Amino acid sequence: MFFRKKEILNSVFDVEKYYDDWTERYIEFGGELIQAYRTSDDSELLEYYLESAKIKAGQVILDSGCGICGVSSYFASKLNVCIDAITVSQVQVDLSKSNLKQRSLKGSVKVIKGDYHNLSEYFIKNRFDRILFIESLGHTIDVNRVIKESYTVLKSGGSIYIKDFFKKKFINNFSNKRYYTVVNNINKIYKYNTLDLEKTIASLRCAGFDIEFIKKPDFKDDISVRLAFETKNNINIFGQDTSFVPTEWLEIKCIKT
Repeated sequence: MFFRKKEILNSVFDVEKYYDDWTERYIEFGGELIQAYRTSDDSELLEYYLESAKIKAGQVILDSGCGICGVSSYFASKLNVCIDAITVSQVQVDLSKSNLKQRSLKGSVKVIKGDYHNLSEYFIKNRFDRILFIESLGHTIDVNRVIKESYTVLKSGGSIYIKDFFKKKFINNFSNKRYYTVVNNINKIYKYNTLDLEKTIASLRCAGFDIEFIKKPDFKDDISVRLAFETKNNINIFGQDTSFVPTEWLEIKCIKT
């Protein structure tokens, strides 16, 4: 029997308070993109998202867990798209609105404070062509609920696009013990609830989604921003242990058929 340590579960309030307190620290190092797995050039990363999520002019898009709308504002500056953005943090809402006023947009971005576990309370059914979870779904306390809510507000033929990190599987007790210690550190420090790939896929299928792809992001990860952020803020997820790779970064795109 594998060693299993109880994992920390962060609440919506924990996530809200975290981003109210920490968003300015992220901006110091990452600018408008609160992204851990990223390219060295922001424009390259944003263009990658445009292509991978198949963002097109005329679409109605939901940026779910939008941060300070760095992704949304770029999309709307390039294309005539209508974007609704939602974040649990009032600080991020205020910063987003301030930033958007300074941008020249071909499309539109409207940002609100809200909980993405309850999307149908904010948006009508069958509204969106695309729903984006870009390094945000991992904050969920109930992946089944978020996926079901996303399905409700997504149009038939529309897509959900997820980019996040997922738990890795290990085959021995020693590795599992190290893994759960480090993942708990990640969850505690970043107010995350690290996703399980199998459970996420099951949630998508049960909701009615067809999987288009599951793949590793097709760009080179530049860790310099992440390392600088962790160094400045005295973050060490490994403690006294040697470093290893406890998670894997993946993209998932699914269609509502």
